[in-house]
Amino acid sequence: MDRIESSTSPAASRVRSASHEPAAIAGVIFVASWVAGLLIFAPSTDVRSSGAALLVAYRGHEFVAALQFVLTEGIPAGALAVVVYALARVGPRGGDRRFVRAVKVCGMTAVVVSLVECALGLQLTMRLLPAHRAGPVAAAFDAITRLDGLKMFLLAGLALAGRSLIREGRVRMPHWLAVVALAVSTAIATTGIGYLLLLNGPALAAWVSLPLLLVWVCGVGLSMPVAGDVASQVAHSGRLGVGRRELTALYRRRADRTKSRAGGLRV
Repeated sequence: MDRIESSTSPAASRVRSASHEPAAIAGVIFVASWVAGLLIFAPSTDVRSSGAALLVAYRGHEFVAALQFVLTEGIPAGALAVVVYALARVGPRGGDRRFVRAVKVCGMTAVVVSLVECALGLQLTMRLLPAHRAGPVAAAFDAITRLDGLKMFLLAGLALAGRSLIREGRVRMPHWLAVVALAVSTAIATTGIGYLLLLNGPALAAWVSLPLLLVWVCGVGLSMPVAGDVASQVAHSGRLGVGRRELTALYRRRADRTKSRAGGLRV
């Protein structure tokens, strides 16, 4: 069995370094960046604001508002990309991969949308607001809000796909994450309706959906399979190219060798 352990150890180390540690750090960064962004400037769920009202609200706060876009859209986008990549990577390679593809498509598209929002937010705060152009300011704000709504539907899809992977046992993570994922998808889809259609009522659900999203993304990042879970992950999904049958055969050969050695000692 010594040979078996030495052959799987490098792969286990690669899974740990490539999936667990960066994803865990990214999950924490995702939450920390969002919290910092919400603390430096008062958040608002008002999705219907005129250009004149926006000029008044942001007057003297353009730099802080720009920093808030970086902290709530830019940095979280990079952190989310790491978590999404890691989640897709520990998913099954064989069989039905629909949920893995959904994780990749929804997650990475949400990352791109978030980066676009960050760019538009910087344009809004650093160029349009200082120029006191009410019309372009209102147009840019509406575009960012609607993009946020689109991103929320993508995040709902990501949470549902991740829930399916966890609930069906395709990824070995705590099952409470599947429960949180369902709550995230419901709350954030409701919020998405408000942001996409510029309706203040459904947009208020952001006060519920955002904390749930932060918990879920961070929880997924921190719960990525580590080196000690590799054997079970292999048996579960063939992650390292060794299927259930091969792994069972290896352990049987180990048991046979142990028995033969014990018999020799008794003689």
